[in-house]
Amino acid sequence: MHFRSEDSLSSFSNVFNQNMEECEHTILALQENNLQLEEVRQSNMDIKAQQKAEFALYVKQTAELKEKKDFLNKELHKYEGEEAQEQQRLEKTRQEHDSVRDKMERTLNDLTHGIRLYSSLGLEFSKADGECMKFVFTQICQQEPSKPYYFTMFVDENDTYQLVDRYVL
Repeated sequence: MHFRSEDSLSSFSNVFNQNMEECEHTILALQENNLQLEEVRQSNMDIKAQQKAEFALYVKQTAELKEKKDFLNKELHKYEGEEAQEQQRLEKTRQEHDSVRDKMERTLNDLTHGIRLYSSLGLEFSKADGECMKFVFTQICQQEPSKPYYFTMFVDENDTYQLVDRYVL
């Protein structure tokens, strides 16, 4: 039995040695793997630091853009208010313009009607040389109703009428 025990012990010893050898190889592989992980860990930490800096930059830029957006929105609202005021002012000015235009058209129509009446009565006005105004009359002489009679006058610096020229019977 002793012989068998030695064989058994030798077999166990071989298995043990073989296991120890495998363990040593595993330990060497794990140590090598650990060194590689340490190298990668530092690289990952550098990448994380870089990503963190980039993230902080993006957060800062986003905050700045939000502030700019808020400022621009306030400016937009301000300008929209100003635009509304200007639109109201424009509308008021248009209404005033239309009112003045209507009044002037009525005045012009009245003057045109008056000129037609004056013409049918034989009176015409026309601008003469300088600041002078020429008044022409017809319908004075029954024998020659179309014969013109006129006088030319102006208003001097003292607001006095000055006769320049005349043609009478």
